[in-house]
Amino acid sequence: MSRRIKSCLIFGVLGVFVFALGVPAGAVPGGAQNQGSEIAQAQERLEELRTEASVAYEAYDSALLGLNSLDEEMSETESDLAQTEEELAEAQKNLENAAEQVYKSGNVGFMDVLVGTEDFAEFTTRVDLWLRLLGNERDRVEAVQTAQNSLEAEQAELQAQRDKRVATLEEAMKQKNQSESARTEAEDYLGSLDADLQAAIEEAQARRAQEALAAAQAAAEQAAAQAEQKPEPVEVVQVADTSKEDLEAERKAAEERAAERAEKQAAAEAAAEEAERQAQLAAEEAERQAALAAKEDARDQAAADQAAAEQAAAERKAEAEAAREAAEQAAIEQAAADRAAEQAAQLQASRQAAKEQAAADQAAADQEAADQAAAEQAAIDQAAAEQAAADAEAAQKAAEKAAANQAAAEEAEAEQAAIDQAAADAEAAERAAKQAAAEQVAAEEAAAEQAAIDQAAAEEAAAEQAAADQAAADQVAADQAAADQAETEEVAQAPASNPAPAPSSGGGGSCGDTFGGVQPHVAEAGCTLSAQFGYPIYGFRAGDGGDHGSGLALDVMVSGPGGYEVADYALANLGVNYVIYEQQINFGGGWEPMEDRGSVTANHFDHVHISFL
Repeated sequence: MSRRIKSCLIFGVLGVFVFALGVPAGAVPGGAQNQGSEIAQAQERLEELRTEASVAYEAYDSALLGLNSLDEEMSETESDLAQTEEELAEAQKNLENAAEQVYKSGNVGFMDVLVGTEDFAEFTTRVDLWLRLLGNERDRVEAVQTAQNSLEAEQAELQAQRDKRVATLEEAMKQKNQSESARTEAEDYLGSLDADLQAAIEEAQARRAQEALAAAQAAAEQAAAQAEQKPEPVEVVQVADTSKEDLEAERKAAEERAAERAEKQAAAEAAAEEAERQAQLAAEEAERQAALAAKEDARDQAAADQAAAEQAAAERKAEAEAAREAAEQAAIEQAAADRAAEQAAQLQASRQAAKEQAAADQAAADQEAADQAAAEQAAIDQAAAEQAAADAEAAQKAAEKAAANQAAAEEAEAEQAAIDQAAADAEAAERAAKQAAAEQVAAEEAAAEQAAIDQAAAEEAAAEQAAADQAAADQVAADQAAADQAETEEVAQAPASNPAPAPSSGGGGSCGDTFGGVQPHVAEAGCTLSAQFGYPIYGFRAGDGGDHGSGLALDVMVSGPGGYEVADYALANLGVNYVIYEQQINFGGGWEPMEDRGSVTANHFDHVHISFL
C-alpha cells in the first residue's frame, strides 16, 4: 500500500470522527429553538478548531522531523569540517617542516645550484623538482582550504535553515496551543448547557458515530483490498561513485526513510486503535441511547441497539485486521530498507578500502619524492660546501696579498719619511751655514770699522767712516744691481700701490738723516728704525730703476733673528708695501719663498729690504 494512500486514509478517518462529534442545528428539540442557532454556531466553531488543531499538529510534527534531520546534517558537517581542519593543519605543518629544512640546509641560491651541477640538464632537472615539490604542497593546502571554505558555507546555510525551521516549529506550536485553547473553550461552553440540550446533542453525536463507523468500515475494506495486492517494490538506490561523505549521507537518508515508515506505521496503528476506541464509545453511546429509548419502546429499541453494537464490533474487527495488514506491509518495507542499507554499507566498505589503497599508494609516491628531494638536497649541500671552501681559500689569498701590499706601503712611507727628514735636515744645515756666513760678514765689518776708528782721529774717523760708508754703498749697489731688476718684476705682480714720488731734496727725518735722499716719510721711518734697533741703514741709490731710485726703500744691515724682528716691526708699525729677508718676501699676509739669485746679498741674507708706499 502506498504511504501517501495510507496517510490520506488515516487523516480521512480522523476527520470523519472529528466531524461526527458535531451536532447539527436541526437536531435540537423544539423546546430549545431559542438556543439552536448558538449551539449550531458553537458546534461549527468547534469543528473548525479541531480541524485547525489537526493541521497544526501535522505542521508541528513535520517541522520537528525537519529540525531533527537538519541537526543530524549539521553534526555530520561539523565532523567533516573538523576532519578538514586537521588535514589543513597537517598540510601547513608539512610546509613549515619544508621551510625549516631549507633554513637548516642554509641559503643555497641559484649560482650554488649551478656550480653544484655538472651540466645544464642536471641543473634544470633540480630546479624542476623543486618547483614540482613546492607546487604539490601549495596545491594540497589550497585544496584543503577550499574544502574547508565549502564546508563552512554549507554549515552556515544549514544553520540558517535550522533557524528557519525553529521559527516554523515555534509558530506551529503557537497555533496548536491556540487551537487547543479554543477547542477547550468551545467544549466547556457546550458542557454548560442544560440537560435537554445535552441530550439532543448526544443523540446527534450517536447518529454521527454510526455514520463514522460506516465510513471506517468502508475505509477498512478498501485497506484490506489494497493489502491483498502485490506490495510495491522497494526502490534500490544505485550508489554512484561518490565519496565517503556522500555514502554516509545516503546511509543516513535510508535510515531516515525507514524511521519515517516506522513512524507512519505507528500512526496507522494509533489511528486503528483510535477508530476502535471511537467505535467502542459509539457502541456505548448507542447502548445508552437504547436504554433511554427503552422507556418508550424497550423491546424495539434494544434490538436496534444490539444490531448497532454487533455492527460496531464487526467494524472494529475489520479495522483491527486492516491495522495488522498495514503493520505487516510496514515490516516488509522496513526489511527492504534494511537490505538496501546493508548493500550501501558493503559498497561503502569496498569504496573505503579502495580509498585506503589509493592513500597508501599516494603515501608511497610522496615518500619516494621526499627521498629524491633529500638526495637532491644532499647534492646541493655538498656543492654549497665545496663552494664555501673555494671562497674561503680565495679570501685567504686575498688577505695575504692585502698584507703584502700593506707592508710595501708602510715601507714606502718609511722611505719617504726618511727622504723628507733628510731634506729638512739639509735645509736646516744650509740655513745655519747662511746664518753663520751673515754673522761672519757682520763681525768682519764690525772689526774693520773698529780698526778704522782706532787708527784715525775723530775727524779722520768721520772721513774714513764716510768713505767706508760710500764704499759699502757702492758694494751693496754692485751686489744689488742684478737683484733689483728681479725685485722690480716681483713687486709689479703685487697689489697696486700709489705712484712713487720723486726723490726728495729736502731735509731728513726727525733724526736729521736723509738716508741718501729718500722721501721724507721714508726718512722718518729710517730714523725710527735706527732709534729702535741701531743697525746701519741705507736708502737712495742713484741710477736704480726700483724703489731705491724712487726714494721709497731702505736696507737695514742685519742678519740672523734680528732681521725678522726688524721686518715684523716695519710690517706692524710703518705702513710698508713689502719686506724681503733671507730669500723670502712678505706683503703683510705671510712669508713667501723667492728664487735663488746667486749670492748672500742678492738673496737678502745680510740685510732687510723695506719698500714703502
